Amino acid sequence: MLDRREEGPITIISCNEDITSENYEQFREQYKAAIASIGSDVRLILNLTDIERIASAALGLIADSYPKIIAQGAKMRLVAQSEEVLRLLNVTRLSRVIRVDPDLET
Repeated sequence: MLDRREEGPITIISCNEDITSENYEQFREQYKAAIASIGSDVRLILNLTDIERIASAALGLIADSYPKIIAQGAKMRLVAQSEEVLRLLNVTRLSRVIRVDPDLET
């Protein structure tokens, strides 16, 4: 479900399937494991470009983890393109807290 790769000080966590209530626990476990090893001075990118749907519980997990990531001295941003994912990020106002870009290069 999640792939992680590092490019120097940048850690990219890419989600390769929709996050639904059925697979949320798998997402939660993999996401928590991925961010547990994030150190200071790391730029974390959560890449959601390959998904069309995201469960509200996953958005809550991301929102809950953000202050902890920042407290460690790391930075975080999201990458999303799906209209539905972007709509949910706006409705929950998560896009006002965490930077959201349309692609990895931005």
